[in-house]
Parts: sequence; structure tokens; C-alpha cells
Amino acid sequence: MSDTEPLRAWLERQPPSRLAGWLELAGTLQAPLGMALAAERDRLPAGAPNPASIREAIRRLTEPPHRATWKEAREIGNTASLACRLLEHAAEDGAASGDVIALAEFAMQRVEELAMAVQDSETWTGPLLTELAAIHRRAGQQFNPDSNDVIP
Repeated sequence: MSDTEPLRAWLERQPPSRLAGWLELAGTLQAPLGMALAAERDRLPAGAPNPASIREAIRRLTEPPHRATWKEAREIGNTASLACRLLEHAAEDGAASGDVIALAEFAMQRVEELAMAVQDSETWTGPLLTELAAIHRRAGQQFNPDSNDVIP
């Protein structure tokens, strides 16, 4: 059992109003989470995820710090990993596959640039880029299901 399983089980039993309160507080106290939640909240008139809001959130979540050492690397990686959640949720919520592909490519570029600016970034860079590539591949397969091309 992972460390988060008991928490998840408890969360699943909570009423929506209590969860909303906790998320509101968490988004206020933790700026990166607030950015990600705001990007998910912003929708296009038809109700689909807003690619422009998601792109801006990814940009902000992957902004290189002015100065970072290995001590901050884990927190920087955790913040950047919110980009994966945004992309996964956008795909689940009906974003156009082409938008998800473009956003995944943007996120991979931003993560690579961020990794160059942060010491000890290899602890999170590889897994994060692998996850973004998987999101990109799934969106590519949805975009063109008849293609035999392998999309990285």
C-alpha cells in the first residue's frame, strides 16, 4: 500500500463541499496548485478545456528560478509535474487531440529548459519527460488512429 492510499480512501468518503473547501485552501496556500486549478477551471464556451489557459499554466509552472541548487530541485520537479496532470485532465475532459499534442510538446520543451537551469534535476527530469511523451503518444494515436507511425 502506498503512502497516499489511506488519504485517497478518506478523500473518496468526504462530501463534495468539504473537498471543495480543502482544495480552495490548498490552492491559496500552494501557488502552483492554485495555478493548475485555475487552468482547469477556465473553459471554452463549449465547455472543453482552454488550451491557452493550460499553456500559460505550463509556462508558469516550468519557469526557471532565479537561482536554484540541488536543495530546491525536488520542489521544482514537483511543481513542473503539475503540467502532466493538466494535460491528462485536458485529454480526459475532451480537449482536441491536436491541442494536447501541441501542449505536450510545449511542456517537454519547457521541462528540458528547466532541467538545464536546476542542479540535480536528473532525479525528476527523466520520469517527467517519459510521462509527457506518453501523453503525447496517446494523443497522437487518437488524432490519427490509422497511422502506424510511432510517436515518441
